[in-house]
Amino acid sequence: MLLRAIAEYKEAMRLDRETSTIYKQIALVYFRLGKYNKAIKSLDRALALSPKQENLYTIKGLLLTDMHNYAQAIKTYEKHLALKPDSTETMFVLGSLYAKINNFDSAILYYDKVLEKEPENTDVFFNKGLIYMYQKKYALAVNSFNTLLKYKPDNVLARYNLAVIAEAQNKTDEAIFQIKEILKTNPDNYEMKKELGVLYYEQGDTTAALQTFKELINKGAYIENSRLYSAKIYEINEQYDSAVALYKSILSADPAFSDAYIHLGYIYGYKNNIQKSLMYFKKALDLSPDDAKLNAFVGLAYSTLKKYDKALKFLLKAVKLDPNNTVYLMNVGVVYDKKGDDAKALKFLKKAYNIDSTNSDLNNYLGYLLIEQGQDLNFAISIIKQALTSDPTNGYYLDSLGWGYFKLNKMDKAKEYLEKAVKYVDDDPVILEHLGDWHFSQGDKTAAIKLWKKSLALENSNKEHLLQKINEAEKQQ
Repeated sequence: MLLRAIAEYKEAMRLDRETSTIYKQIALVYFRLGKYNKAIKSLDRALALSPKQENLYTIKGLLLTDMHNYAQAIKTYEKHLALKPDSTETMFVLGSLYAKINNFDSAILYYDKVLEKEPENTDVFFNKGLIYMYQKKYALAVNSFNTLLKYKPDNVLARYNLAVIAEAQNKTDEAIFQIKEILKTNPDNYEMKKELGVLYYEQGDTTAALQTFKELINKGAYIENSRLYSAKIYEINEQYDSAVALYKSILSADPAFSDAYIHLGYIYGYKNNIQKSLMYFKKALDLSPDDAKLNAFVGLAYSTLKKYDKALKFLLKAVKLDPNNTVYLMNVGVVYDKKGDDAKALKFLKKAYNIDSTNSDLNNYLGYLLIEQGQDLNFAISIIKQALTSDPTNGYYLDSLGWGYFKLNKMDKAKEYLEKAVKYVDDDPVILEHLGDWHFSQGDKTAAIKLWKKSLALENSNKEHLLQKINEAEKQQ
């Protein structure tokens, strides 16, 4: 049908080549056929015959815009504006086209020209607001959207953009206000209801967030998303049974939802049910076998279960996937230490330290291990001191430092830090044993025996060694 129309127009052209209307009609048919280049060619012929025919420029501009040839579209519309200088519609189109090519100054210039003639044009204020948002000129964006709202107070997109800007500036209260204003006139806008719940969650108002997500679940809207956030809130509030129930309901609907497995792994870890924690982390890992974090979680669970060879299998894979992750490197070092392989333990701990010398736990662990091995004691003491600058009352760090001074035979300093360690952590068998060792070295066997016996009551793995020390000290009394 359309091809027949083109044939008829061409026959008409053969009889009269000076009529621009025929070329325009052929161009429109080509446009409907999706043959844009031929349509443009016909329009150019029409414009050659009628260069002042305004609608030809409009049609050509639309075609070029549809072809994403924005530069040529701009030139075409500017010619149209030269013929019709008061056309706010063309000014608006030019503003939009300049925005598409990121020439924002020219876009704003044309939008402002529209406002000179139409000061209440809300579309202009909206588009200007979007440009300023993109440029992160938030004050100007807020002004544009607020001006729009003065004329259209119920405009959802303007208020939503104001909420987005507020959130980008960490003004959560303002973001919540804007979403609530939307919901006043659009109470069934569940997308905005969900956004409100997320904002409450990010603000830390878990009560309001949970209430919002419950309302969505009751309405049957965004059920999975709402269940996920509700489960996370229960988890934060240590209402683990409720969290577990929701995570499991999510998995019943979507067995491939990895995040739910991960959080179940966390929860059973908090509850010290390491076998179940491991089970869920492994389910998540089955879905993403090359996820470094999940390999690390599985490795740590095996380490807690004292299955060190299995732990290393997964922790070493985590290191392979993310070789500069100091936490993974440290965990490998810790497992080798637990296996009694001091050389490999030090190798991985030192590698982690060379990447990040500011990790306090790493500095303490490496320093303590060096002290235990009698290596680089001054260096060990220096990095433990560095750890203490970030946490001066950490009993474990204080014990490591005191033990380092003990090994250097600096007994006054050893006493100072070992006593401080016990002050902050009075139920750790190693810390108590160290202070007992100090008292024994000073000839105070009574104090030493008392501390070692207290350590013995808490110790699970070093009982024979402690009993031997106690028996020998008692014989010397």
